[in-house]
This record gives sequence, C-alpha cells and structure tokens, in this order.
Amino acid sequence: MKVLIRITVVFGLIALLLVGVAFTLLDAAVIEAVERGGTYVLGTPTNLEEADVGIFSGEFELGTLAIANPPGFSDTPLVSVGHTRLVVDLASVRSDVFDVREFLSEGITLALERSSKGMNYEPLLERLKRFESDATKPPPPDDDKSDPASQRFRIERIVIRDVTVSVELLGVAQGLAKTRVQLPELIVTELGNHENGATIPQIASAIFEAVLKATVEVGGTTLSGDVLGNLRGTLEERFDTTVEDATNKVLDKAGKVLDERVGDDGARELLKKKLGGLLDKKKD
Repeated sequence: MKVLIRITVVFGLIALLLVGVAFTLLDAAVIEAVERGGTYVLGTPTNLEEADVGIFSGEFELGTLAIANPPGFSDTPLVSVGHTRLVVDLASVRSDVFDVREFLSEGITLALERSSKGMNYEPLLERLKRFESDATKPPPPDDDKSDPASQRFRIERIVIRDVTVSVELLGVAQGLAKTRVQLPELIVTELGNHENGATIPQIASAIFEAVLKATVEVGGTTLSGDVLGNLRGTLEERFDTTVEDATNKVLDKAGKVLDERVGDDGARELLKKKLGGLLDKKKD
C-alpha cells in the first residue's frame, strides 16, 4: 500500500511538472506570436518582456511591450506599454472571430518625434494603411505559415489608461525641444462588433486614432503649432476627423460640468457657442 501511495505521489509530481512546463511553453509561444505579429503589422521591431496565459480562464496578462522607432529617429521606443490584460471568451477560440470581453492597456508612453524626415508615427500609419487593400498588403514573413494580420476579434471595449505623450523636436536645443502631455482615460467601444470582426491592423489604427485625438484635445495650448498642425492633418486625412470633432468632445465634457454645478441646462451650449466663436476667429 505504501509503495502504491509513493508511486501515485511521484506520478502526481511528474504531472504537475509537465503542466508547469506546458504553461511555460505556452507563455513563450504567446510572446513569440505578439513579437512576430507586431513587427509584421507595424513594420518595426516589437518586443514583449513577459506573458502569463490563463488557459482555463481565457485571461492573458502581458508585461512591458515596446514598439521601436522607425529608421531615422532615436533609439527610444515609439510606444511603450507597461501592462495589458485581455479576457477572451473561450467558447470563441475555435471560431473565425475571437470574442474579447475585456481589453485594458495601462502605463503607456507615446514618444512622438519630429526630425527632417517628418513625424515618427507617420511610417507606422502608412504601414497600417497598406493592410486596407489586398493589392498593397505587405507579404507575411517567408518563414511564417500563417498571416498574423488575418485573425479577427470582436471587442466590447478597449480601455487605455495612464497615457503620457511626449513630443521631441530632434535637433532643437534641449529644454525647448521636449513637451509632455498627460491624457485622460480613453475608451474605444464596439470595435469589430459585427459578424466579420476587426483585424489587428484595424485595432491598432483605432487605438492610434483615439490617442492622437486626445493629444490634440489636451495639448492644444501646450504643443507647438507645427506639431498640432501635423496631428490635425493626420486626423483629417487618415481618420477623416477634423479638429472641431476632437474639440467638441472637450466642450461637451466642460459644459456638462457647468450644467451640474450651476444648474443651467443651457450652460453647455453657451460654452460651445462662445469657444466655438473663438475657434472660428482663429481659423480666419
């Protein structure tokens, strides 16, 4: 009997060890998939430090993610993400579209730079734009049997929290060249919330759009005019969004606070009218 118990314990320990190895291999596979997929989709090296996969819960915890600057800019990562959490509906894993119930990214730094080559985010947006058409879509890596950009997701909402945007003008005297803007919590809703879902390039574009819009909203009095002009031009050309669209969100929020504090339902519209007039004068 004692021998049987010992054998059972040994086999139990071996099973636990194998499960631990399997989870470690799975975590490593996720890291490799994120790095290969990110590098392919964004066209610049992507590095993920760690991943923790809950195979029975559908929870994915990703550690520090760094997206390198395009050639011609500094060695500072263009994007750094401290922590990302995803919760995937396990019932959707075998389908063509993954259902993501939760998508949270926090501790984000977007390091914008301007040099003689332009703004450093422009090559990434151009890369993402190529995925909109099969004719311009970049070919997958030769050693990759699958297409990282083909997987589709339905995401109820993406929460982007604790975002810092730094803007550096390369070649300008230190102290005058760098500006920082802290963004409020951003929420992107109903992304790919239809039958076909959304691809990784579409998700990345939506996140970039939300962050750039918020940067224009918050940094309107902080960032230099030429940087703001570049961001506004990108929003209008790439995302079909005008600066008035972005500004109106700020006015709505400020007006709502006024409504609550002074008890005047017209305060919000009055604020928009007054500040809107200032915007019109500025354009003239």
